Amino acid sequence: SYPGSPVAQVAFSVIWALIGVVGALGWAYAYYAGLIDPQLGDVASRRVLWESLPEPVVAIISIPFAYISAEAYYLALLLVIPANVILARKVPARGEVRP
Repeated sequence: SYPGSPVAQVAFSVIWALIGVVGALGWAYAYYAGLIDPQLGDVASRRVLWESLPEPVVAIISIPFAYISAEAYYLALLLVIPANVILARKVPARGEVRP
């Protein structure tokens, strides 16, 4: 039975984290190599890079919770919501300048 299995949950978190890290690295490479359309803007390009980081971080943080219980694991995955909200408040939006 795979539902609630710590092995399946850890595998899911590891794969999710790897996909997020590879995506962030790909965007960072494109940003620093100048491969992004200049019309996107510097601020928006950096924002996309920052927005790709909460998911892999939460995926890694959730791994120990898989060994506590399935419910704890799922609750740990929900940390991605406040992480994205906090990030949205900290990183300026496209064209926005914060003091």
